[in-house]
Amino acid sequence: ILNHWGLWRAERGLEAGEKYRAAIGHFDQAVAAEPGDAEAWSRRAVVWINWAVLINRGGEDSRAQLERALADLDRAVGINPNDPETWTSRANVRTNLAVQAQARGEDPTGNYERAIADLGRALELNPERAETWTRRGEARSNWSVYRSARGEDVRSLLDEALADLLRATELNPRQAE
Repeated sequence: ILNHWGLWRAERGLEAGEKYRAAIGHFDQAVAAEPGDAEAWSRRAVVWINWAVLINRGGEDSRAQLERALADLDRAVGINPNDPETWTSRANVRTNLAVQAQARGEDPTGNYERAIADLGRALELNPERAETWTRRGEARSNWSVYRSARGEDVRSLLDEALADLLRATELNPRQAE
């Protein structure tokens, strides 16, 4: 039974991978036809992100997919720097890259710093979005774990994380539930 289970899982993973490859192919055509379409770049990034999630759940390294998503989101931000969703998506990818780097024993500092900056820009564009405040608080909190393990004083970073999370709760009290 275990061999059949493993074979079934491998086939599902291959099938899902093929579906993601096909979706990427469609978006490759879209961005080639309209390279100035920020939404097409962002949507292709979402496919890369979803594929990374699937790979990560299988216990494999999804860094390549996340790097490709980041490149697409860099392009989208360059085309339309006034879309807070794109800034938030890019920050989420950077945070995921930071967490993965941390798990591999690598320094995640650059990705955390850039994620927090991206979320700051998203909040400049839309300060009323609770989820963005939450994401920034979580990024700061995650980074504090890394820095604390290195013996660094993280009190100010934790204070900032708490302030972000409290602001998110003010905007959406249901987040506290």
